[in-house]
Amino acid sequence: MLICLLGINFVIDPYGIFKKDISKQILEPNKNYLKTKYILKNKDKYDAFIFGSSRVGVIPVEKISGYRFYNMTYSEGLPKEWLKTINTFIENDVAINMIIIGIDDISFKVDDREHFSQPMRIPYQELSNKEILKNYLFINPLNSYNFLTLKEIIKRNYSNDYSNIYKTGSNITEKTISIEKEIEKNVEQHISKKIFLETSYGNKNFINIDKNIETLKDIENLCIKNGIKVIFIFNPLHSTAFINNNEKECIAIKEKIFKTLKSEIFDFSSNNSISKNNYYWYETSHFRIIVGEMILKTIFKDKFRTEEVVNIPNDFVCIVNKK
Repeated sequence: MLICLLGINFVIDPYGIFKKDISKQILEPNKNYLKTKYILKNKDKYDAFIFGSSRVGVIPVEKISGYRFYNMTYSEGLPKEWLKTINTFIENDVAINMIIIGIDDISFKVDDREHFSQPMRIPYQELSNKEILKNYLFINPLNSYNFLTLKEIIKRNYSNDYSNIYKTGSNITEKTISIEKEIEKNVEQHISKKIFLETSYGNKNFINIDKNIETLKDIENLCIKNGIKVIFIFNPLHSTAFINNNEKECIAIKEKIFKTLKSEIFDFSSNNSISKNNYYWYETSHFRIIVGEMILKTIFKDKFRTEEVVNIPNDFVCIVNKK
């Protein structure tokens, strides 16, 4: 029975922990683990990284000239996890010239300890061989993640694309491009969707504010100590999320960060013309590729390579600290 249990969980592998071929991954894998492991096996392939929640996933940093960027985006990425990963890279001689840190309300609304019990989000540093056995092999083979994966395997429905984990790391995949094309086919239908009235994190309370700001400072100090250029950005927020957040608290958090950090900070999180226009969003939590391009064009100017014209509204960015 034990061998059967281990075998079933190993074969189904719903979190992608044991797979060598990620092309048939059904549900979102543990990107924190897979991406960190991949970089440690390819120490000289990249020299720059962007960290953040899934929201930085469509910021096409690989188009910045002069750097070999990899996107470390994963679900609910948090400051303490970024610090651990940067430390892991440095300790294992991964050469890093630049780091971009994407901050948003998620950074201050999720307790990193919650991820220890969520197999999709357990950090690489918490997964010793013993913990891998415990969290991925010695589990109920009929849990919901396993069941959904098995169901889609039987249907041969491999519609999700996670191949970029072993390329650029970004969430810009064939599936994303397909969604982009569908939006452009019927813009009016897209911007009128009811989904833009809902918010995933806007109603959650801010927590551990001072601790997380101190962690951001630790990231900055670690980068300075190791000769790494670091840029902080506040990710754009959809107007619905902006309104549902405690505006005064949001401003207070940003002001503390402005006072604490000495590095370049670009604030894209005001309730501006991009935030208010559903055209620029997939839903209220994730902005589209065009917004990611605006972010990079603002920061890197001509170093951002693109054949498309990127028009940036005047109210899109507040440069808080430009070095």
